[in-house]
Formats: sequence, structure tokens, C-alpha cells
Amino acid sequence: MAAARNGTQVLPTLVSGTRFQYRVENAGSVPLYLQLIGLDASGDAIALYCPRSETEVDSGGQLVLQEPRLNPGETVIIPPTATEMGWVATGPTGLVQIALICSTAPFYKTRAALAAANSLKDREQLRELSNSLEVARAILEDLNGASGVAAEIVGSSRESVYAFDVNHWAALNFLFQVV
Repeated sequence: MAAARNGTQVLPTLVSGTRFQYRVENAGSVPLYLQLIGLDASGDAIALYCPRSETEVDSGGQLVLQEPRLNPGETVIIPPTATEMGWVATGPTGLVQIALICSTAPFYKTRAALAAANSLKDREQLRELSNSLEVARAILEDLNGASGVAAEIVGSSRESVYAFDVNHWAALNFLFQVV
């Protein structure tokens, strides 16, 4: 990855065709759930879709579907190998912006919205979204649910107000230029 000067800032640059990955380490004490979302160089909305899930057995002996999670002390590479999913900086030259959203609660509504997109297949992938508004709304609802802000704080408009507790989520923004 090269760096290009943008005024006084240095902007990372990827040559079109370059494969890339994200490495995320959970240095905290609680499990984290991850979601990648962003804009490609064309300005189209993109997101990471992970169809796989794990199952756990609850106290009643029932199988419960769980979101993939990053446990404390673990590190994950997204995608697992640079060639497996073929994440390649392609398309027109321009700026790409990716947000890595971490939450202490699963992204159930987001995954459902991503699964509803016709262009998504049954494998992990970073894809252009055909339903970006629904996915954005689902992310807000998931983060609102993870925050667990008391009803007395937001009042009677609980359905139309999102309240986020920054102790339950964080986002990292990655900006790079494709040339």
C-alpha cells in the first residue's frame, strides 16, 4: 500500500487489482460482533455478508443460532485468506471508505437485511448493496438494541428514536484511494 498526499494528510493508496484484508483483535473483556459497511470508488454502498452461523446449546438443551463473534483475546483476519473471497481493489479509481462497526450484541437485523438482497450468495463476501436504506436502518436498530438505553431516557417515542450507548459499540473508519 502506497500513500498519496491529500493536502497535509497522507492517504493510503491501493493499485487496482491489489488484494486486501482487515486484521481485528479483541483486546477487551467481552465478545464483539463485527460488521463492515462502506462506499466503493463509484459511491455505491457495500457491506460484508457472513451467512455462516454457529450454534450453541442453551440451558434447556435447545440449539440456539449464534452470530459469528470475536471473543476476548482472539484475532480475526477478514477475509480469512486474501485469495479465498477475492477481495480486490477494483472498479474505477477514486476513494473507498469502509467502516468497521463493533458491537457487544449480534447484528441480527443487519444480517437479515443483507440476506434479503438478491445479489448475495451463500458465502462470505463484500458486495454492493441493492437495499442500502434497509441495511442502514437495520444497523441503527441493532446498535440501538445493543445499547439498551432505558425507556425513561428516550421517553414515549421509543419506536422513532435511536439512543446509542458508546460503551456497547464503536466504529473504525478506513479511507483509501484506488488508482
